Amino acid sequence: MEEDALLQDLEQLAAELDIEVRYDVMDRRGGLCRLHGRSCLILNRALSMAERIDLLEQTLCHFPLHDIFLRPWIRERLEQRLNDPP
Repeated sequence: MEEDALLQDLEQLAAELDIEVRYDVMDRRGGLCRLHGRSCLILNRALSMAERIDLLEQTLCHFPLHDIFLRPWIRERLEQRLNDPP
């Protein structure tokens, strides 16, 4: 799977979970926050594609996904991520 397609799928999943994804200039990688009562995942615009995917997976794997259709390989990646030691 190409990274840009994976990133797009993860951004779509975030939207289905009602999480706004924003890219901004900052000193850190980014993270999940509440902004005007909504969940917002802010990512550093300077991150590489792999780092963006990593942060999205790291965040999204903690949300309830059992009622959302996911391509099997995406579900597998997120479940594996959740079960990986910190």
